[in-house]
Amino acid sequence: MRMTVAGSDGGEEEPGPRAAPLFSPSAPSWDELAVASERRQKRRRASVMFLTGVAGCLAVISISLAIFDAKSNRQDSKQQVEPIDLTPIAWTITAVLIAAIIVGVFYLMTRREYMKNQNQGFDAKLQAQKEYHRQALEKLRKATELNTLMELNQGQIGAYHKIVTEQADKSFKSSRTAMGVGLLLLVCAAFGGAYVPLEQVRWFIGALAAFSTMLSGYLTKTYLAMYKESIGQLNRYFDQPVLNSYYLTAERLAEVLKDEQAVEVRRQIISHVLKTSSRMGGTPNEPRSKGGKLKPKKPRPPKQRSSSSEQV
Repeated sequence: MRMTVAGSDGGEEEPGPRAAPLFSPSAPSWDELAVASERRQKRRRASVMFLTGVAGCLAVISISLAIFDAKSNRQDSKQQVEPIDLTPIAWTITAVLIAAIIVGVFYLMTRREYMKNQNQGFDAKLQAQKEYHRQALEKLRKATELNTLMELNQGQIGAYHKIVTEQADKSFKSSRTAMGVGLLLLVCAAFGGAYVPLEQVRWFIGALAAFSTMLSGYLTKTYLAMYKESIGQLNRYFDQPVLNSYYLTAERLAEVLKDEQAVEVRRQIISHVLKTSSRMGGTPNEPRSKGGKLKPKKPRPPKQRSSSSEQV
């Protein structure tokens, strides 16, 4: 006996295995993906803070041992002259090596888990994007073309806005971390230079402090430049809703007018849209005048001919 199953449209479907749909209800939504990404970022920040604390504790222990050995050597040097004790340097090198090993192992483990989560998130995002574009194309065939294109455009603007916002947030936090690490290393070097009696160790600590300060300053400057660029890009996205509201208002008012007036108004709207797009096509850091318009570039003066060419 042949069995049939009622379909969703009231028809009959053949029993048996069917192909899995491209987008299932169990697939995570954009909000769930954002929450999962935020949780991963919090875990990474907690891991970085933990590693920083471990490195700081090791540095404090090594500096304390160096100061203790220096004081004991200073007391012994008053009684008798002894050779240079390399115990502080050995303790410092050992602590640095242990910290580097711990950080390297933890980084590899965290990186592996992070890449695994990223691959899963990318797969879910690709499925969601495919389903979104499929639904948008269906709407484009049924509804008016302009409304669907505006909706697609707003979705793309929202996606880019999220990317730039995350980039600005990461740049600011990275610059703040670089400044904090540089200041911490500078303070540790100052204490080490003040309490370590050995001249060679003082020179080494001073050189290490100078190098770490320059490196942290370079990283801070780089991250702040990225943050400034991201803020300039965000200003463009903030202008989009205002411009769209103006154009939609003008379009709605043009529908009430007569044919000749409506044609003229639509022509003005098109010209303003083209002017705005050409103005926004420049770099976000271009100088602007007080009125908000771009400053016109000064024409270059013509090249003067040489005296030999004039005589000819």
